[in-house]
Amino acid sequence: MTKKLNLRELVEHMDFQIEEFSNYVNIQTGEVVSISNDILLKVEDDEIDLDNHPEWEHEMIHEAIDLLENDGDYIEVPSKYEINEYGIMEDFAFNVKPDKVSDKLSRAIQGRGAFRRFKDTIDELGVTEEWYKYKRERLKEMAIKWCQRNGIEYREE
Repeated sequence: MTKKLNLRELVEHMDFQIEEFSNYVNIQTGEVVSISNDILLKVEDDEIDLDNHPEWEHEMIHEAIDLLENDGDYIEVPSKYEINEYGIMEDFAFNVKPDKVSDKLSRAIQGRGAFRRFKDTIDELGVTEEWYKYKRERLKEMAIKWCQRNGIEYREE
């Protein structure tokens, strides 16, 4: 790898994932790229014409082309399913102090609508900032382990 990966950037991509995009690390440049699955499919099928896409998509199209032509230079970032945010919420609920906050959060994440109730409850209890700090730290730990497993050098900022 010629350039070290910015760990903060990787964590941000791990944190903010949407179904329509996939995230990859270019191990040669250390860059994290997000590519629309739709664009990736069009490039794979060789159905892409830059003239038919707005200019803001051109960089993503070039990244998709590079990904397909140099697939050995890219590693997919862990998906939201691999990250398991629900498990992170459970750990936070179990470990947060005082115990009455922990109890309320543990109840909030039970059953359907757990994510919404959890967000509402952390706001109500005034531990929103503590939650986001905890979540970032957990994602950072996962990112470091992922980099180590994949032999990717990283830098912290």
